[in-house]
Amino acid sequence: MGGFQIKIVGDGCNLRCRYCRNRNFDQSLGKEMSVEMLEQVIRFASTVPNRTVRMCWHGGEPLIIGKKFFSLIPVFQSRYPEKVWVNSIQTNGTLIDNEYAALFQKQKFSIGLGLDGTEYLHNAWRVFPSGRGSYASAIEGGLTLQNNGIFPSVICTVTKQHLLFAQEIILAFVQSKFTKIAFNAFW
Repeated sequence: MGGFQIKIVGDGCNLRCRYCRNRNFDQSLGKEMSVEMLEQVIRFASTVPNRTVRMCWHGGEPLIIGKKFFSLIPVFQSRYPEKVWVNSIQTNGTLIDNEYAALFQKQKFSIGLGLDGTEYLHNAWRVFPSGRGSYASAIEGGLTLQNNGIFPSVICTVTKQHLLFAQEIILAFVQSKFTKIAFNAFW
């Protein structure tokens, strides 16, 4: 299978996660992918010899680009009906609303949600520029997806601090009905 990870907003993000290498980057530079570039990327992806083409839409935080952008992806992909297009998005979940959830459900996008276990641990690392933790917004986004029939995968970044709370982290995911969980280590 051919696969691409595409950063559609450069390093742009609405959070300043304390472990992110991009947290101190200038967020005002506005490096969003244009519609013309999106069309070219999909045209290029259609040339891989594989029948199935996987495209992971990534960032920074890819949802800052807006809903119109994501609505165009299947339009451009439909020009290459000989391909089976598999789309996924990696998001921090804070911008998910019912509109986004309905759009992704209709288009059969898979969602990877960055969620670091418990509220305490998540808020210690994943913060808005103001320093306020993002757990409430991220978990609300995850529940909005679930309420719209999308059951996201969770990617939990694990620090040394997280190791002390392994059982609580797993229980928090289970209680929130997240069953597909991956862990990334950050030391």
